[in-house]
Order: sequence, then structure tokens, then C-alpha cells
Amino acid sequence: MNTKYKIFSLMILTAALAGCDSSSSVSPFSPGGGAGSGTNIVSQKNFLMLFDEPNPPVLTDDGADGGVEVAVTINAADRLNLATTGATVYLDVDWGTLSSNTCVIESTGNCVITWTSNASFDAPFFPTDELVTFTAWTIGEESFEDINGNGIFDDGDIFTNDTSGPFLDIDHDGVFTFGADKVLSPGNSNGQLTAANSLFDGPECSHSTLCSGSPSIFISDRATLSIREAP
Repeated sequence: MNTKYKIFSLMILTAALAGCDSSSSVSPFSPGGGAGSGTNIVSQKNFLMLFDEPNPPVLTDDGADGGVEVAVTINAADRLNLATTGATVYLDVDWGTLSSNTCVIESTGNCVITWTSNASFDAPFFPTDELVTFTAWTIGEESFEDINGNGIFDDGDIFTNDTSGPFLDIDHDGVFTFGADKVLSPGNSNGQLTAANSLFDGPECSHSTLCSGSPSIFISDRATLSIREAP
């Protein structure tokens, strides 16, 4: 190849590279792309409650030790696994007291409420099985496995969460028991548990048969503390 031809070829390649917009090759659902900054809609799969002490020492020989504190942290992220912010979270418990029954998800993707043990076995709903049940709930969307990666629940995707209204599992059996468990508000109507509808509740849905038409739903997480004897 002669020198003139090589210089000409190099000029063409340089011009082509300079005219390329590197962002055009980035998927809008990849980090750094359009929706990579997040939907800011809490996804059921990424709504989680954690305790800084899951087995607090609150039982004594003559009763319960009131004043033992546990930090309850609620984490919230969207369907892209990115932290959300601004959602109001509600919390209820069957024994003990809460510093607040609501918190707002901060820019870190979480918020914290403090639980404190009661001083007496005679307090309402004392857990004879030594399990304290919590329910956290907020407005968000149900979850799906996005098989084609387009950010929309459509034909071919897998529906992974069908969500009922929130309830407090007072009998600790993992399911809603009429007359035993507590229906929570907001999230249900007229004191009746809202049943799961077998349809996807969320804003991005084009499935031919499984779209509910509702852009949001109350999602929830339930967890338990296992209380133990004080040392």
C-alpha cells in the first residue's frame, strides 16, 4: 500500500470515529443509559425488612425486659435493582412498641424505625411462641422476570409475585387467617383483605392476558424477631 493511500484511509477512519455517538450503543436499561438511573418505583422483589438484632434478649425469669431496642431497616429498590427514594413505608407489629408507624425512604434506599420491647408478658398479643411479627408495606409494583430485557412485562416474561393486601400475621403461620390476623390500612378496603388478582399490577405492562390496568399496588414484606432469655 502506498503512503498516500494509507494517509487517506486513516483520515476516513478518524472521521468515522469522531462522528460516532458512543451513547447510541448503550442499552436504555443498562447502567448509564436512559432508564439506568432507575424507575424509582419500589419492586416487590426488592422490598425487604432487616433487623440489627434478630434474636433480642428480652425475656427474664419474672417477665419481659422492657426497653430493649432493635433497629428495623426497610430497604427499597426498583425492578432494575437500583435504590429508590421518597416512598412512604408503613410498619406494624404484634408486640412491643414502634418509634413511628411510618418512615420515608431516603436517598440511600432505606429508612429505619426503632422497635422497643414491652415490660410485661400481659401486654396485648404477647407472642407465646416467642416470635414477634412485623409487616412493612408501601406503594409499588409487582415483580416479573424480564426475559427479553425491554423493561416491560409482556408476552414471554415470567410473572413472579401475585400480591394480596398487607396483613399482620399474628398467628405466625405465614398465611392470612380470617379472625386471627390483622388486616392493615392503607392497603385494604373496609377492613377486608384485598385478594391477589392473578394479574400484573404495575405501570409497564403490555402482556396480552395478564395486565390488570393498575399502575401500582401496595406491596409488603413480613418478618419475625425470635425473642430470647436475657443473659
